[in-house]
Amino acid sequence: MKERRAGDQMEKMMMKEKQSEIKEPLICVPLTGSSPERILAEAEKCREAKVAMVEWRLDCYDDCFCFPKMLAFLKKLREILHEQQLLATFRTRKEGGNKACETAQYIELYEHLIKSDLIDLIDVELSMGEKAVDQLMTLAHENNRKVILSYHNFQQTPPPATLLRYFDQMASLNADLLKIAVMPQTEEDVIQLMLAAREAHQRYHKPLIAIAMGELGKITRVCAEFLGSAVTFASIDHSSAPGQIPISQMRRYLSFFHSIAAQLKE
Repeated sequence: MKERRAGDQMEKMMMKEKQSEIKEPLICVPLTGSSPERILAEAEKCREAKVAMVEWRLDCYDDCFCFPKMLAFLKKLREILHEQQLLATFRTRKEGGNKACETAQYIELYEHLIKSDLIDLIDVELSMGEKAVDQLMTLAHENNRKVILSYHNFQQTPPPATLLRYFDQMASLNADLLKIAVMPQTEEDVIQLMLAAREAHQRYHKPLIAIAMGELGKITRVCAEFLGSAVTFASIDHSSAPGQIPISQMRRYLSFFHSIAAQLKE
């Protein structure tokens, strides 16, 4: 009975899309190399593939806290990716990243990135707390950088009310994009994330990124535009999260779902 109710809700959601503006999401590819040589090689592949957005995962980079060295390398990276939107992300270990990081150190890293004039967006974790988020949000907007405010849970999918509360916090903090990525344990978890994402998109009229990770959640990556997702993540060499799909496949899937969306709007 619970699954039937979720299915009925999903059908209603899809019908509402006929009156909604649907845009095909951008594909973002992460750079996960630890060495400069590896990262630049990945960046070259992104340029050759004409990727719209590239995410540099600084928590994978060995020298991310050596700021002069990091900024010099970022300049080289930007020379390769001069046509791509560049998203800078330090994913903390508590949210599935590769390094632990104190709040002060996190803020200092992002301050250097924002002021460098070499990136377009930053990903800030909601768990850093309202004071840190507000400080980075203000600085980013003063420097014409957009902010993805994010929440990641690699263990489970919180209840829909909790997911909506996170989206509400992100919207109230003036984030440019609202991001939630969770690990589903059942198909029901995937459906509940999708419903929460649609509710948030309709409630706040802000672009968002909603991802159920792993094999179960792949559908959320390919039908992203039905959820209001502005960005979906794909891989070229190595994925940064479970369930990421190679970019060549992702482009085919997005094109297929976009054609369905166009038919629904007719």
